[in-house]
Amino acid sequence: TNPSSNRLVFLPPEIVSISPTSTITQLQDKHVHPYFLSIRGGASETADAILTTADAVGWDYISAIYTDSMEYRSAKDALLGQSESMATCVGKALALPMDATLDDAKEVLVNLGSQVGARAVALFVKPEHLRLLLEASQALSLAGRFVWVSPADWSHSGENIEGLQSEVAGALRFETHSAILEDFNNYVRNLTYNNRMNIPEDWFFEIYETVHQCNLIDLQA
Repeated sequence: TNPSSNRLVFLPPEIVSISPTSTITQLQDKHVHPYFLSIRGGASETADAILTTADAVGWDYISAIYTDSMEYRSAKDALLGQSESMATCVGKALALPMDATLDDAKEVLVNLGSQVGARAVALFVKPEHLRLLLEASQALSLAGRFVWVSPADWSHSGENIEGLQSEVAGALRFETHSAILEDFNNYVRNLTYNNRMNIPEDWFFEIYETVHQCNLIDLQA
């Protein structure tokens, strides 16, 4: 208890969380989130890849559209931050509200189109907003007006762009390299799980010891 404010102060539980998808920059700060691990590159790596590509193809600047949530704001902020030390500048960065409508998407594209020389547009948006933007582009007859630069979030099945393929012609898509490792799959299938926590016993010891730089003693061994 904090006697000066009469409030309870709780420390976060010291439990390791592992995410196969998170790229939020804030969670990559090990001083703030020492128990969070991600197996994907963060927003900074994606921003660096986008800006390096933009420089290679000769774009003077790149614009951005983002979903107004922590995850996508983080990606947009990383792009803005990285651009300060790169040759390519970031022009407008426009937000779509979480409950955006087709009219909201149209308004963003009209706003963006009013910027002289606006060409490349980085899309840090959730899948539903990606489709909204493509529908808005089609409704406004803007096919080919912008080069969409997207860090994944396009379904491998193509359902997000079904019927809107003409709107994404020439787009650039960035995705973390991945591969199916059959040996690893076989290893996982043969793991012994801790029934109480449903965590593979080998993983728990290895991860805990790596994060805390210690050696655990298995008293049941």
